[in-house]
Amino acid sequence: MGGMGETSPGRAPPPPPPSSDRRVETSLDAHKASERERILVALSSCNWNRVKAAQVVGLPRRTFYRRLKEYGIQ
Repeated sequence: MGGMGETSPGRAPPPPPPSSDRRVETSLDAHKASERERILVALSSCNWNRVKAAQVVGLPRRTFYRRLKEYGIQ
């Protein structure tokens, strides 16, 4: 009689909530795009001196080099 999880004849249960996977993916893409842009700006302002640009961005040099590779920045 109207308990939780029961449906009336002829009524379908409500659809499940939309997955948040797409939102997370979009947020991650936005973060990566933002970080890539920050790196490019830092490199440009430091005349492409990668050590100085890493300091400007605030990343350890090793991480900075990894990001350059990940984002295809040469």
